[in-house]
Amino acid sequence: MNEQKVQKRPIAERLLAVIDIGSNSVRLVVFQGMHRNPHVVFNERVLCGLGRGVSATGAMEDKAVAKAHATLRRFALLCREMEVDDIEAVATAAVRDSSNGPDFVQQVRADCDFTVQILKGEDEALYSGLGVLSGMPRADGIAGDLGGGSLELMRIEDGQVHERVSLPIGPLRLLGTGDDNAGSVDAAISSALASVGWLKKGKGKNFYMVGGAWRTMARIHLHQDDWPLPELHQYTVQREAMLKLARTIEGMDKDSLSKITDAPGRRRQVLPLGARILTHVLETMRPKDVVTSGQGLREGLLYNRLSQKMRETDPFLSACKEMADATGRFPEHASKLMQWIGPLFDGESKDERRLRYAICLLSDVSWKAHPDFRAKHAFNKAFYGRYGAARHRERAFVAYALYILFGGWREGQGPRRAMKILDSKDMVLARRIGLALRLGQRLTGGTSKPLDYTWLSMDDKNLYLNIPVDRLEIDGSVVRKRLKRLAALMMLSPHVQPYEGKMKTHPKLPADISKLIAKQSA
Repeated sequence: MNEQKVQKRPIAERLLAVIDIGSNSVRLVVFQGMHRNPHVVFNERVLCGLGRGVSATGAMEDKAVAKAHATLRRFALLCREMEVDDIEAVATAAVRDSSNGPDFVQQVRADCDFTVQILKGEDEALYSGLGVLSGMPRADGIAGDLGGGSLELMRIEDGQVHERVSLPIGPLRLLGTGDDNAGSVDAAISSALASVGWLKKGKGKNFYMVGGAWRTMARIHLHQDDWPLPELHQYTVQREAMLKLARTIEGMDKDSLSKITDAPGRRRQVLPLGARILTHVLETMRPKDVVTSGQGLREGLLYNRLSQKMRETDPFLSACKEMADATGRFPEHASKLMQWIGPLFDGESKDERRLRYAICLLSDVSWKAHPDFRAKHAFNKAFYGRYGAARHRERAFVAYALYILFGGWREGQGPRRAMKILDSKDMVLARRIGLALRLGQRLTGGTSKPLDYTWLSMDDKNLYLNIPVDRLEIDGSVVRKRLKRLAALMMLSPHVQPYEGKMKTHPKLPADISKLIAKQSA
């Protein structure tokens, strides 16, 4: 759709600009790299309020249109200056439903030299659903994207968007009716939701929230709950707790709303209606938990461009590998370390094994930091890093294991944050992985060869580091110290055990991990 000169950047560096012309805001996001975890190199939002008044008059207000055009001319200039490779511009409910929508789009084409696609309601729902799946591949339930002019609902299961619908119950649309009667507003919301027969299929599953008003509510809950990780993506709240907050916000007056510092002024105006819509959805669907998605329509448009093979890669592990390739000295060590410490983790689940591999990928991420701060640096990189699909528990688990790996013995402020998310079993497992990798890294001295001729083994009482007799020099006091610490955690007795003859074959990587590595390499 972009009429600009096509650049010849490699696919990993290609710039895609997504312009989202919504009922409340107009936003530009520039992504770098057509891969599973693209980098956001620019992100700007301007609240234009195109949807305000459409319900009452059937047209977008002149003032809002003028502000949107000025914003889009700025965005077009920025895209030219950045030399983006492609622009994908879409418009949603406000432009779709207004009588002056076609004229608006035509003027954008004339002023900005790019084409705006007016999305149908079901297409908007599809891309929003794909955005949720991009950030949460295992999402299972109902997703809802609340914009200013409409609510998109979609059923998500097995990595696919199934039923989907667009409902005309956005906060700006409801405000524009001029009917302040709460009963009439409730009736309009109830009637719209009643038309979605499959909404109740989500009972007992998750409800995934997308949209500025709902994300603001999630942020309010996060702060009230003093949650240790200030990350909205995958922030999870039980249904009753979110209902309680929504009902509180519904009843707020202007003075109370003005005290909410987690939202800009114009966002506060729609919060009570956004909360009322959420209340109706949760009461109708009755989900188990409410999960905030940091990704939606814009990410869905990008995800839609990826090949099926690229979509199937694990976004969390892809992000870890990308970080390892960019910052680690020996990213190729991850697979060998995974095999080398494998004998200590018999019986682990697939999810635990996946996290162990993520930690192996990041096991050299902090080598450039000052030795006194490596543990803290590694923790912060993992805990606060930009991952498209990391659950909060996964962030905490990986961060805590890396903290141990890089010698963080004292429970500093960072680890205390992780401990509020992890249970005792998680913490013991993370320590074991961290100490096992700490031993492996000291043994190798930066070369992977010692991992080929040494191996770990254990029985009910003992932990053995097996070393060939002709290479016993690889043993040392620091190696023994780290072996002792790992054995103590496992309540075993440590031993360095020389061996002669042919080395025992290292166990192969589990099939699920081999498959993940193959997909990443592809």
